[in-house]
Formats: sequence, structure tokens, C-alpha cells
Amino acid sequence: MEVIALKAIIVDFDGDYLIVANSRGDFKRIYNNYPGCQIGDEITVKENRAVLLRSMLSSKKVLTLAACLLCMLITSYGIYGYMNPVTYVTVDINPSVEFSLNRYDVVRDARGLNEEGKIIIGDGREYKNMKFDKALNLVLSKAVERDFLNKDANTVMLTVSNVKDSISSDKKKQLEEIAKTQLSNIIEKEEKVTPTEQQKPDTLVESSNTNGAKNNVKDTNKSKFKVIVEDTTYKKHQEAKKKEVSQGKLLLYEKLK
Repeated sequence: MEVIALKAIIVDFDGDYLIVANSRGDFKRIYNNYPGCQIGDEITVKENRAVLLRSMLSSKKVLTLAACLLCMLITSYGIYGYMNPVTYVTVDINPSVEFSLNRYDVVRDARGLNEEGKIIIGDGREYKNMKFDKALNLVLSKAVERDFLNKDANTVMLTVSNVKDSISSDKKKQLEEIAKTQLSNIIEKEEKVTPTEQQKPDTLVESSNTNGAKNNVKDTNKSKFKVIVEDTTYKKHQEAKKKEVSQGKLLLYEKLK
């Protein structure tokens, strides 16, 4: 009895079972023999070739073959779009971390690029399948908690690259706004937990973008944070990866040089 292996994506959990979409576009309910798996993970499932062929040659399958092929193409495109990273965002404070995002700005991979970054990211599983804004919030929260981000180390640098090298100014502005919003939320939460008598009302903090323009946001009373957003090429991202540094630090080094 010949058994074939098919790639499948986990789309849901059902008790001790998984609901998966295989590479043929079929949804299957299989027993969960994949410890630690998460929704969105790619796994390999085994099916009996004879059963598979009988299923394909049944009258119902023959009548709907064209529809199945179309669904498979659509499903495969959706799975490909979900699984494959297209955008890379590095966050440099002193910890350096990198997020690999799919076309929907969902984290497909997260990794620390230095020792401090590895402390914050761990094995990266906590961040997988998060929307980028939530993942950034978590990283910045941990940086504040561990005092990597404070009144002395007060600059957050985001550097973005794309496999197609098409980074719009709107995308850079979006990243800057996400970072400033998450920082503001984090510090506001911190101040509610540990209020200070010397807090100054409604003071302002300057945040610089890549064009040198300054934006005003409310001070956190803890420090004046600066958010810098840069873009680079996919080629530079690959070069930084080989050198085991963040694409942001490589870009900064080359500018200083």
C-alpha cells in the first residue's frame, strides 16, 4: 500500500484533532501528532495513494474537477501569500530584533540579532502569527521592563526592506506611527502603575523621521523617546544577514562611514 506525503497548513484546532488545508485544496480533519504546532504552521500529512485516486475518480470528483482545480489554485495562492515573508523590519534599541512579515503584515518569524535581542525574543514562537503592531508593542514593553529603553537609551530605530524593494513613504510613516502609538501606550500604562509626584503635564517629545522632520507627541515623564524610520534594499538585508547584524545597523554604519 503506497503512501504519499502532502504539504498542509493548519487552519484550526478541534480538540485532539487538527483542521488542515492540504496542497490539493482539500480540508482534512486529522489527529494532532504535531506537538507545539500553531495555526498557520506548515506540516506534512500522509495519505494512501489508492484512496486518494479513488476519491479523485469518483463521479462527484469528476463533475467538480474544474471547480476543485480552481479552488486549489486560489487556496495555494492564499497559503503562499500567508506563509512567505515579503517584508523585513528590524528594531534597534540596544537589543536588535528582526520581524519577517507576510503580505498581510503578520509575523512569520521573529529572531534576536544580538544577545539582548535574544533575551527579548526568545525562540520567537510567542510572536509568530501576531499582527506587526502587537508584536512591536510586546518587544517595546519588554525593552522598557528590562530597562533597555530608558532616558539614556531613548532611540528606537526601525528599518524596513521588501523583497521587491518597493517601500512607499506611506509605509514608513505607518511604521513610525505604530511605534509612537505603542510607546505612548506602554508608558501610559507604566505611569498608571507607578505614578510619580514630579510628573509634568502635557510636555512634548520630539520624534524624528528620515527626512529630519519633527513630530510632537506627549512626553512620558520617563524619557524623551525618538523614533527613526529608515528603508533599505532586500540586497542590503541579505548582506546584513550574512554579517549577522541588523539591516538598520548596517545602514547606519555605511552612512557614518
